[in-house]
Amino acid sequence: MQQPVSFKSLLSSNKPLCGVACLLGESALVEIAAAAKIDFLFVDIEHGRRSYDRLESVARTAQGCGLPAIARLPHPDAKEVARLLEIGYCGTILPHANTVAQVESLVAASHYPPHGARSFAICTRTGRYGDVDPATYITNANENIIVGLMIEDKEAIENAEALLSVPGVNLAFIGRADLSLSMLGRLAPDDPTVLDATRHIAEICRKHHVACMSYVEDIEQISLFHAVGVQLFLLSADTGIWLKGCQEAAREFECRIRSRG
Repeated sequence: MQQPVSFKSLLSSNKPLCGVACLLGESALVEIAAAAKIDFLFVDIEHGRRSYDRLESVARTAQGCGLPAIARLPHPDAKEVARLLEIGYCGTILPHANTVAQVESLVAASHYPPHGARSFAICTRTGRYGDVDPATYITNANENIIVGLMIEDKEAIENAEALLSVPGVNLAFIGRADLSLSMLGRLAPDDPTVLDATRHIAEICRKHHVACMSYVEDIEQISLFHAVGVQLFLLSADTGIWLKGCQEAAREFECRIRSRG
């Protein structure tokens, strides 16, 4: 088993990082992502599979491949945060983070005292089922857990300075699709207004030493967002990669069949 790469150390390096979203919860796809040299895995529990067994299998496989895996929460809940951290995720990301109270609650749920209020247990997978020094375990957890926010509402844009200055926040994911719906009332993630908001959030992230993340659809967007301060790029989801591959294969099949006719 490889030692998992510290996601926090990757973020602090300021190196551009590419990731894929995992919705299907298939361990084989995690292994393929690692073999393809993807930097991190974004496990979308809000929209994807929520089975505990699948989530643990994905975390176990990612850790075995040395691939950092962070989980997007289905809802703000301290018990859900603890469960995901205990099975091996390096952190969680809260969707629709709009208030300081929400963010402070997530930070507290992610850390042990004196930095938070997470309930202690080492009989878990990350505690090596009890075969670990408790004090060392607490220190390592508090130092390495990632706390992420989804900036995807007009309210979050208005409160961004306060949200991203909360101590313990490491990552901000700009969800441009939901952001466009909130700001414009329509799906337009590449609207100039949304792009301006993305630049604004990236600037605040840089000010508070918070890593900035967004999804991209093409190479041009990678260059555009990197230029304004985005560090993490979500390239696609396992569902989208499978769909695109099937579509390309079907088109190639049709082209060859028709060319014979």
